[in-house]
Amino acid sequence: MQALTFAIAAAGSLLALRGKAVHAIGAYLIVLCWYPQFLTIPIGTFDFPTGRFLILVVLGRIMLMPNVTSEFKFNWLDVFILLAFVCRFVAMTVNAPLEKVFVREMGMFFDTVLVYFAGRLAIRSQDDLIVLSKTLIVIGAPLACVGFYQSWTGHNPFGWMRAYDAWDPHEQRINNRVGWYRADVVFNLHISFGMFFSMIFALAAGIWPHTKWRTWMKAGAMILMFMGVFSSMSSAPLFSIVASVGLLMLYPVRRHWLYFAMIAVVCGTAIELYSNRHLPHVLGRFAFSSKNVYYRTELFSECFGGGMKDHWTYGYGYVGVGPGTDNSNFHWVHKDLLNIYIARLTRTGLVGVLPFFIATMLPYFSIRRAFTRASTEEDRWFIWCFMAGLGGWHFALMTVNILHQIIPLFYMMMGIAMNMPAFYERKVPVWLQPTGISDGRPQRAV
Repeated sequence: MQALTFAIAAAGSLLALRGKAVHAIGAYLIVLCWYPQFLTIPIGTFDFPTGRFLILVVLGRIMLMPNVTSEFKFNWLDVFILLAFVCRFVAMTVNAPLEKVFVREMGMFFDTVLVYFAGRLAIRSQDDLIVLSKTLIVIGAPLACVGFYQSWTGHNPFGWMRAYDAWDPHEQRINNRVGWYRADVVFNLHISFGMFFSMIFALAAGIWPHTKWRTWMKAGAMILMFMGVFSSMSSAPLFSIVASVGLLMLYPVRRHWLYFAMIAVVCGTAIELYSNRHLPHVLGRFAFSSKNVYYRTELFSECFGGGMKDHWTYGYGYVGVGPGTDNSNFHWVHKDLLNIYIARLTRTGLVGVLPFFIATMLPYFSIRRAFTRASTEEDRWFIWCFMAGLGGWHFALMTVNILHQIIPLFYMMMGIAMNMPAFYERKVPVWLQPTGISDGRPQRAV
């Protein structure tokens, strides 16, 4: 399998070296989503999946393009992305040997920081983002079909590859919920598989007025993306797409968002005061399993009810569920850290979680600036859909940690979000631009 993995990485690299920067990113996404990232090529103590090989090629290709690096300007999110990585690295060294931290965190550096800057450098206009959205739809369509087949039959045509997993070799696990099997296809986990489609669903809605595809193709793309979410049979992707659809439905009445926020607060308060169940338990009725909701609620209680005592600063290190963890000094009842921020807090403490939290909030301010700059309704709809997809992910990540292929995709989308205000900069008309020197002084544009 190592030979096949190397061949796929080489083929993806050749594809990435052709065309524009957005096409290089597309080649990376094809390999990331169509070839299992649990198959690796070992180099010393490092395990390199195809995605980590390819992101180096993509970045190199993009940085060699004219005007890319010269026009790049650092912003606050760039600073906090780097700061979050450095703080996480430092916090981990307090609780784990430096050699182990270096190996594991360098892998995360490839999947997070490098992918983030690749997205920042490559996607520089709305047209680029539309092309990327179409690429993701083309990637997702066959995956959704295979996922539905696996969910219907329980058979994964790529399941035999699990025996070659670099970190956890095993046979294909067959999980069933309410009569359907949980599809993962070539993704590392069924949750990641479903989350992938929830974002593309929103992007497919966003490009509706921007593409010449026939109506049945546009509708078919959205149906396929929903089918991909469904085939995972996971609560987090379901929450994600429900939140995205809810935000999309609010677009016509977005100016009255304050009233909807007040109604939500009143309803939540009424449930807490007059119901015999807490609000998360009531929302859990919409999940596949209410037990999972109870678990997450109790996880919060254990975390903030004394579980972080003496570990608030640097956390516990590599703890929790999964390969490579050390729970010898971690005695929580709830070891599955099913929340993006609690997982970071538990492992790296406040040192690691605070810059990360700020980094995940900054893209929404950038999206808002882009929305106020957009001059047409079609552009505003596209921005709103992007926000709905990212917001849906964020909503779901309150119930599950960020995992596997969604990690680089999440960072890439954050990088793209920070570029969006520049997509809609109002340029001075030609007839108002400076015309030269008339009286010895440069003429200013009005």
